Amino acid sequence: MICGNCGTEIQDGVKFCSECGTKQEKSVSKTTNFSISDRKNKTIRVGKNQEIKTLKQALEVINDNGTIILEFGIYNEHINFDKEVKLVGATDSIMEKSSDELPIIVLDSTKTCKITANVEIEGVVFTHKENISFDNLQNYADKKYEFDDDKEFTKLDTDGYTAIEISSRAILKNVALLDSQNIGLVYSKESGILENSLVAHSYWNNIFCKNNSSPRITNLKLINSNGINLLLSDSANPSVKNCEINNSVEIGIAVTGQASGTFEECHIHNVGENGLSVDGNATPKFINCKIHDNTEFALVELCDTSNPTLTNCEIYNGGGISIIVEDQASGTFEGCNIYNIGDNNGLNIYGNATPKFTKCKIHHNTEYALVYVGERSNPALIDCEIYDGANDGIVVEDQACGTYENCYLYDNEGENFCNESSNSIDTSTCKME
Repeated sequence: MICGNCGTEIQDGVKFCSECGTKQEKSVSKTTNFSISDRKNKTIRVGKNQEIKTLKQALEVINDNGTIILEFGIYNEHINFDKEVKLVGATDSIMEKSSDELPIIVLDSTKTCKITANVEIEGVVFTHKENISFDNLQNYADKKYEFDDDKEFTKLDTDGYTAIEISSRAILKNVALLDSQNIGLVYSKESGILENSLVAHSYWNNIFCKNNSSPRITNLKLINSNGINLLLSDSANPSVKNCEINNSVEIGIAVTGQASGTFEECHIHNVGENGLSVDGNATPKFINCKIHDNTEFALVELCDTSNPTLTNCEIYNGGGISIIVEDQASGTFEGCNIYNIGDNNGLNIYGNATPKFTKCKIHHNTEYALVYVGERSNPALIDCEIYDGANDGIVVEDQACGTYENCYLYDNEGENFCNESSNSIDTSTCKME
């Protein structure tokens, strides 16, 4: 017999379904043909041995508040989510599982999968890659991906290069999005939740938050994108916590426009260019984050009129300059540790920039000054330690000036403070030895 609620085959004579727990009022033959109306607002199982074999068919017949259980296997189909349903695949962590143990939805790479309803999705893998196979999902994501630089983009619908677009308060937990042919995941509005998940190997950006979207993102791994791992624009304002963001060809996190967002306990590393890039009028906040190990350019670059805040962050092992602040950017750095700078400046401040550094440590480079202040910039360094530089501690040139109060400069190979600007600068409260 089969369950009259969810359609699971169960032993003859049992009183309760072993799958959904529903009491069996009468015996139902397993050859019974369920009508569509029997399926509505109930639980539907989808799999090669089930009556309903495709996710698309299940989404067509189920009503809001229903649950779809997706068995392991490969599902090649274009789908949209416009009903408030729950989609469940694996109920435990997918990260150590093989492709043979997971439900994998191979999306149509020429269309966008749109999530417009407040769905819940758990334990499912989405991908553009046909014939995908892996022994361990985490190892597959961590493997360095070789992108084809000669590949031509495929425009998806009229919305640009998007594999999945979310414009609802959808909840995605324990999911993976792999090998997007263009952008992986776009949040275009609303909030939503993304947690304990993985986005990897997108040919362009892994995640793009735009408009006024404000998703809550926690315990996410963003790995191996050919562009930017996480891009924020317009007035996007996400909350991002405990995330691992690494191995992008270009930038780890880029914040532009009037975007903001709060980032806590995030680890941004091993990127090709900037670990963090902030421009436009953006005002993001970074708290207790680590930004390190890029190949070239600055680990952190602030430009235009951006004004981010970085508190208690570690910024180290840069392939070029650790922090660049230019144009009319400002920014507040408090309690940050900036070190192992390499063969360039720790801070490079120029243009009309006005950043503020309070209680920061800036130390250990192999060439040039630890802090360079040029052009017409006017920074403030207060209660900072600047030490163990391969050359000068602070150099001020051109028409730059600045406020330097209660700083401690020591063990620098050149001068602790070198003023070559046209301005008189007061360093009377600073200690130098």
